[in-house]
Formats: sequence, structure tokens, C-alpha cells
Amino acid sequence: MASSERSPEVEEFLKTADRTLLTPELLAQRVEDDTLLIHAVKNQNLEAVLALLEHQVDPNEVNKKGVTPISAAATKGGIEIIEPLIRYGAKVDSLNTTTGSTALIQASHFGNLEAAKMLILHSARADAANQKGTTALMRASQEGHVGISRLLIEKGADVNRKNLEGMNALMLASQRGHANMARLLTSMGAVVD
Repeated sequence: MASSERSPEVEEFLKTADRTLLTPELLAQRVEDDTLLIHAVKNQNLEAVLALLEHQVDPNEVNKKGVTPISAAATKGGIEIIEPLIRYGAKVDSLNTTTGSTALIQASHFGNLEAAKMLILHSARADAANQKGTTALMRASQEGHVGISRLLIEKGADVNRKNLEGMNALMLASQRGHANMARLLTSMGAVVD
């Protein structure tokens, strides 16, 4: 069976979250290169996520692209899934193994303010950077997410930090024409030159 197809057993588990279906064979299956947990997270299937976590599936596992469950949840904005992942031991600052991004960087990029708040509440580092030196603030600024940017700055994100290409949040916001973002950043101490 191709990895992009869901087996009847996977379909049944995702539909029912029946814990008796969680056999080693089922847990070993991949769907679109995702583990069963990450697939359930991406589909925001809370009951399946809870069943897997209660079955002691590793909350820090990665899929074939290096994405962690908490990063996948943050990308989708799924705070109802982020909370149990953390409760079962997901590391809030775990890195995507291909890009080095954290869940907070993902939440910030996709504008998921509530997910960003929850991650910070659970001690996510507001100024962590990925492999390219890009921080959550840079991602939020680039996409024009003013609320998240304000939160990150208030929690210690460096408004003038530069990535490996020499770009900071203000430059990235300006490049995309986000005037409100530029106003926020300058009011919070961004150096204009």
C-alpha cells in the first residue's frame, strides 16, 4: 500500500479513536510520510491524538520531513491539541530537523496568536531562531501579524536581531508592505536605518 493511502485500520482508528485498535502494526503505519500521531494532529483529530498519547506514543517523534507533533499543531493553530501534547511531554522548543524551526516560529508565521500565547505560557523561547537565523518575530513581521509581533516583543524578542542574510523584522515587514507592522516595530524600538 502506498504511504499516501490510509489503510482501513487507520481509517477505523481515526474515525473511532478506539484504543483497542492500537497494535504495533497500526502504530508503524505512515500516512503521507507522517506518523499516525502527526497525521492525527494535522487533521486536528483530538480524540485520536489523546488515544495515541495515552498509549504512550512519543510526543516528540518526527515525520519524514522532520516535523514534530507540536510544530504541526502550532502550524494549524490547534491549541486544544497543543495542551495535551505538552502535558504528555512534548518539548515546546523542539526543532523541526530540516529547517530548525520551533513550534513558536510556525505559529507566528501562520498567524496563530492563541497557539503562540499557549507556547509562550509553557516557556517557549520568544527569541529562538531557525537554521537561517530567522526568529518568530521575523516570521510574524514578514506576514503582517501585528498581535503576535507585539506579544513576542513583550516576551523578550529582540526587535533589531538580524537573520543570516542581515535582515531584521522591520526590513522583512517593509519588504512586504506591512505599514502597521513597521509602525509597531519602530514604536517598540526598531532602528530605522
